[in-house]
Amino acid sequence: MSRRSWNFARFTVVFLSIACVLVVVLNHSSAQNTPSTQTATPAEPTVEQNHKNIQVLKGLPESQLIPVMNFMATSLGVRCNYCHVNKDGNWDYASDEKGEKKSAREMITMVTGINKNSFRGNPEVSCYTCHRGRSSVQHTLAFPLPSPEPRPSAAPSPATGTAASPPGRHRRRHPGWPAPGRAAWAAARARR
Repeated sequence: MSRRSWNFARFTVVFLSIACVLVVVLNHSSAQNTPSTQTATPAEPTVEQNHKNIQVLKGLPESQLIPVMNFMATSLGVRCNYCHVNKDGNWDYASDEKGEKKSAREMITMVTGINKNSFRGNPEVSCYTCHRGRSSVQHTLAFPLPSPEPRPSAAPSPATGTAASPPGRHRRRHPGWPAPGRAAWAAARARR
């Protein structure tokens, strides 16, 4: 292929690509500006429109209420009656009689705030993050942490001039693990 025909082919490809992009952009913008011929579907009712005493979950679509409640109950390992009042088989969901319901509202507000302020509204933190299926918070660390045991100082080795490690100890033992006894050493030697 000659240089002239190669340049013409390149020009043609670039020109057609630009034309296709313009057609797509123009079609997209004209579709947004034309009035829709379809009728808009009515918006789903929110939970506060259908239920009494909704304070924190305002704006939540009705179809999401039960899945949200199930998620919270599973995250805490509880059932509906943990927060809601059930008298003789009759549920009174609007009642604020139980303190757990007030706590749940405070926790929902806290989690929503954390996600909004720290994670740009993405649901990174949830009830399960701290509760892990239990009604009390599951702590990952017990405070205060135990202070580490001081290492025994060994006398410098005559050959190297550095402190020698204790005989038979290749790794530092975790302070919470039991010290190996004679039976453990005998079992380890027998396996060799």
